Amino acid sequence: MLKGWIRVLAILAFLSILITAGPVSSQVTPGKPELHPDFLILDPASPIDQGRLVNITLLLENTGTATANQFHVEFFIRLHSESTAGSWTSFAVDEISGLSSVEQQIEARAVLDSSDSRLIPASGIYEIRAVVDSNNQIPELDETNNEMITSAIIQSSRLGLPDLRAKSLAFDPTSPVEQDTKVEIVGTVSNEGDQKAAPFSVELAYCKINSLVNPTTCPSDFTQFALVEDAFLGGLTKGGELEARASLPTLEPGTYLIRMRVDPPTSHNPAGMIDEQDEANNELIVIFAIQGSELHVPGITYTPVLPRVGDTVTISATVENSGQVKCSNAEVAFFVDGAQFDLKTITLAGGQSDVVQGVLNTSQFNLDAGVHTIRVIVDPKNLVSERDETNNETRTGITLQAALPTLAELRPKGILLNPSSPIQLGSNSNIAVSTEILNTGPVAASNVSVEFSYRSTGSIRWVPILCSTNCSTSTLESGARFVASANLFLFNLTPGAYEIQAVVDPQNAIPELDEFNNTIQSAFTLQANRLPDLLVDPVSIQFTPSLTERRGTPITLNADVVNFGEAVAIGPFDVDVSLAKLNSDGTLGQAVSLNSVQVGGLSVGNRQRISVVLNTANILPGLYQVLINVDPQNRIAELDENNNLLPTGPLFLRGPDLTGTPRYIDPTVNIFEPRIGSGTKLTVAVDVTNIGVEAAGEFDVGFCHQALLNNVEQGSCVSFGDTTHFPGLGIGSIVTVSATFDTSGLGAGRYEIKAVIDPASPNFPVGHVEEENETNNTPALTFEIVGAGGSTTGSTSSGIDLTVQNVTVDSNLASFGDTVTVKAQIANIGIQSAGSFRVIFFYKKVGQAQMFNFAQFTINKLDAGEVQTLTSQLSTILLGFGDYQIIVIVDFNNDVKESNESNNRGSAQLTVT
Repeated sequence: MLKGWIRVLAILAFLSILITAGPVSSQVTPGKPELHPDFLILDPASPIDQGRLVNITLLLENTGTATANQFHVEFFIRLHSESTAGSWTSFAVDEISGLSSVEQQIEARAVLDSSDSRLIPASGIYEIRAVVDSNNQIPELDETNNEMITSAIIQSSRLGLPDLRAKSLAFDPTSPVEQDTKVEIVGTVSNEGDQKAAPFSVELAYCKINSLVNPTTCPSDFTQFALVEDAFLGGLTKGGELEARASLPTLEPGTYLIRMRVDPPTSHNPAGMIDEQDEANNELIVIFAIQGSELHVPGITYTPVLPRVGDTVTISATVENSGQVKCSNAEVAFFVDGAQFDLKTITLAGGQSDVVQGVLNTSQFNLDAGVHTIRVIVDPKNLVSERDETNNETRTGITLQAALPTLAELRPKGILLNPSSPIQLGSNSNIAVSTEILNTGPVAASNVSVEFSYRSTGSIRWVPILCSTNCSTSTLESGARFVASANLFLFNLTPGAYEIQAVVDPQNAIPELDEFNNTIQSAFTLQANRLPDLLVDPVSIQFTPSLTERRGTPITLNADVVNFGEAVAIGPFDVDVSLAKLNSDGTLGQAVSLNSVQVGGLSVGNRQRISVVLNTANILPGLYQVLINVDPQNRIAELDENNNLLPTGPLFLRGPDLTGTPRYIDPTVNIFEPRIGSGTKLTVAVDVTNIGVEAAGEFDVGFCHQALLNNVEQGSCVSFGDTTHFPGLGIGSIVTVSATFDTSGLGAGRYEIKAVIDPASPNFPVGHVEEENETNNTPALTFEIVGAGGSTTGSTSSGIDLTVQNVTVDSNLASFGDTVTVKAQIANIGIQSAGSFRVIFFYKKVGQAQMFNFAQFTINKLDAGEVQTLTSQLSTILLGFGDYQIIVIVDFNNDVKESNESNNRGSAQLTVT
């Protein structure tokens, strides 16, 4: 009957669509509203129990171009008839105040009382009709689309009956559980109907599902495991609840649907014993999981990988338990071509895997050469309950090669070195070498010998090593082994990489299955002896108070001694500090030790701060190189013995410093270089001053003359005049000494007159006064004797002569980063004016040839006898630490033709610390 009603409803719904659509107007008339319904909704929806109130909602809209004023929406009902349509009965009117064309959908509402026998005399199919503007008050563009019809089934009311409901289903313990766990089930049943329910029963059932294929559907019918009746013998009152209790039977691992059915159907009562308001809420199904083992074999391997007929083959099978429950003593069976050849047992926890090995003796099963099938089955008798019993077997193929001839098979197993590589030279006198020799062939080998040899990596020739133990054996049975050994002595070996080999049966006298595996090779490295390496970290050096001090001032040197080697420096060892005089030519004088400290020892990579006080009281003033020497007695054997001495400084010890400024008194013409005739008397004077920081003691001042050839002094300097003795000279004080020189007897040429201040003597090698600078004690003047016609012997021209008279640096000892001022006096000592020429300033490091210019000047004109002073700044950042020479060259491009081209260069010294 219900299927017939559904077919009728489908037909009526189709008709409703046709009626609602109506004819389509092909012309739009402007200025009119257009009302039509969109949806007709029943609440509750069909089917409807007779006696209930039905709320009806009609959604409608105005799609015209004008506002619709007040209109009615009227609702009708009639009994559906497939033969003759009945008349419509109006049961409600909703008055709409108006609807503009821009408004959204509005609702018209009505209530149908299904208990009104005038409207619904009996159950059945009824049509409900809603008509917009039922009295045609609104002129519209289309008057044919104003109504909508739907259908509903009005059925006999089930109100007033009980309503049993399967409310909940609980498990103790909750899912998932391990296999064999006792599970208690409690199902709650409620009566949500209008009256008490008579006695009934509750059925509990299960089915096992495949969670991978369909996790919510049983592949078969449910299996009942409990029918609870006693708890419900008294029925169930309206609004009451009762519990059905039962125990879950022991089930195999897997996922189950557990169903509780209240008032279950029987063959006599398909809807159950109780007539209810709702028969659809009597069943409740939940999923419950029972964990267990899940055994399978994911892989099989075997050794040897190329077995032969007659070999014993080890089959290794990986067995995995991907379940959650431990599996104890599961059997693992091994088969070849269907015949079982081994059986093992295994115990695996959940999620664990292990390797099980079966041994196949191919001779025992008379297996021929060719392909055979290996099968491994875990739990072959199905003694273990699993979720999936179909995945317990894995199979693979194995190919047996034909059997080898019955020969011996010798091979060395490996090479052992004692000590192992890398080996430090000096730590051992020899390396013990050993190898294990095996006979894996089926027959014994006779007269087996072993040889050892080594070579440097990359070399061609192998050097024999004398075998010491088990170098030969008369017989080596099948399956037997022995160890041969030798000693490699290291006395004549140098650090590097080496190869070593052992060869069994080196003469190939024994027939074997494989003649190419008789040699085994290895490698080792000999390292240089690990030694300490001591040096002073130059960055750590500090002088207190400074590197420029008055002699006699104690100076403290602090520095870090570091062990950069690979072994501990086992002390004690000394650190010595000495001074060596820096000579004017850049060489060092004899070093004099001032002090030393002792260091107890130093670990690898560690450093120790040392402090040495330098007593300078007995040291001559001057410029010194400080020499720090670690382990000067060479008590410590080191990786590098050449880095123990670190020169640093220089140290400038201040004291007195006598110097002089010579000048001509007579004649006064051309005071730089008089040009005179032979026999002229020259009166010269020198102003002697002490530019040092201490008063000078007694000293002498005298004069001498010397010939010059191309600015090179010729012969010795011949004294003239008297020697003047001074008892001393204070700081900054000046004394003047003069003398007259008779040039009679001198030929034409250039000469110089020197003032000799504090001259040296056998008893006083540096003079009476120990000065901070001994190189400025002989200032000189030059003069020229001309012959007949004003010519000078060797002179090509009597015109222009440009020279650098003096180059000075405001501080000859500068710290790195300082800027020093360099001055040069440029003179024209000729008799004619010089035109345009260039003067260039250079610096170069002492001991190196390359020069770098840092300033240049152009002098447009320099008259005869004129002097110009040129000044430039030089940043020591460009130089770095060390000793430098400042060089000034006049007329660098030889633009001026001079009478003497050899005196165009001057220089000064600069030390950067």
